[in-house]
Amino acid sequence: MVGMNTAPKPKVLQVYALTGLGHLREATSVKNALDKAGIENDTLDILKWARMHSWYTRIAVAPLLVFKWFFEVTTRNSSSFNSFQPPVFALKAFLALMRIFEVPLGFPLRRYLHNSDYNIFLAVHPWGLGALWSFGLGKRICQKLINIIPDEIDIGSASFYGIPGGKHGPLHLVNSQRVQSLFERVGVHPDRIKVIGHTLDPVIFDNREKIFRRVQKHLGDRNHPLTLGLYIGGTGTNDEIERIIKIVKNLSGYVHIGEYRLKAIPGPHLEFADQLSDLRDELGLTDPDKFEIFSSANRDKVIEVGHRWFAEEIDVLFAKTGEIIFYSMGTGIPHIHFPPKGANEVEHVEVMKIENAIHEFDRIIDLHTFLQQRDYLKELSSNAFNSNYKLGGAQLVAEEVIRLHHESKRTLMPPVFKKQRSV
Repeated sequence: MVGMNTAPKPKVLQVYALTGLGHLREATSVKNALDKAGIENDTLDILKWARMHSWYTRIAVAPLLVFKWFFEVTTRNSSSFNSFQPPVFALKAFLALMRIFEVPLGFPLRRYLHNSDYNIFLAVHPWGLGALWSFGLGKRICQKLINIIPDEIDIGSASFYGIPGGKHGPLHLVNSQRVQSLFERVGVHPDRIKVIGHTLDPVIFDNREKIFRRVQKHLGDRNHPLTLGLYIGGTGTNDEIERIIKIVKNLSGYVHIGEYRLKAIPGPHLEFADQLSDLRDELGLTDPDKFEIFSSANRDKVIEVGHRWFAEEIDVLFAKTGEIIFYSMGTGIPHIHFPPKGANEVEHVEVMKIENAIHEFDRIIDLHTFLQQRDYLKELSSNAFNSNYKLGGAQLVAEEVIRLHHESKRTLMPPVFKKQRSV
């Protein structure tokens, strides 16, 4: 038909690695933004794919799984992880070695996607980035590759997250100007870096002012029982488990008389969910309106419920300091933090301290007395919500996808994408 637009539309594949709930939360947020923009997209967990695809990929992914196991072991208690501090040059060398281990995944991934019609690729985890980069044999895929870095990181991590490539390298979308400077230090060309802020889930971002008003209202009404969110991460959970149990035991009497409601998400940790359920029964807190526990092996469902509770229920959050701190900033929910693990979580504490928007759980002597300081909680809430940190990154990712697609239509398709001719 004359005038009909037959130009291909963007079709996006987002590759991540399910090493913890944070990376899944970030991938989910980006997917929600792409869906909202009407962009066809799919997600791929590179670790799950490698374990299921073939015997070769199961062998190829083994070094990464060993590293994942090492990380989980060293973060079971924060003290054992934070005491492991190699020199920066050693960390950069180790992370460069990890990039080499990603290359064997790139070749089967290339064959797996050879006849697909994806025309733009997103990476939200360095392992996904490494596999995609090697899949395209380096710079030939870069004009179709967007690397998303939704966390604050250190210089060692920047060498792992970034791929230098001059003006022809992939586009790096980063959280802040601080992260931009780190990427420049490890060799990424400034023209290939854009600051977009954190990729907050549009479900939360679009309703953040409404959520903030609810939180402020509840904190200001001493007759309103506070709903406390007890969130646990995907890895390194022993010290979190200890502290959540301590919270439940210390506040159980006040929960009985209606001063607090507890909403706990043990996440995919089903054994702890059973332990917490037994404790709830032991304390006589079986009324779900007083103490609700949600746990599931389906991590997507965990993220969905966690975000819904953020939007509708929680007044004060108890959690460690992964990317969830940006949800405290986005909503104004006061964040009482457990010990951080890993460079990004340590940096996140510093970001929140600058804003005077976070409080350390281990500094609290009497939890009930602390929670009665409603004016202080309102101050933490206001400081978090009114920070100048950019949080609309997910929408900007969608805009960059559209821009990149329009630009790439004016260039030749890289050879890596051309379909083989039948012989």
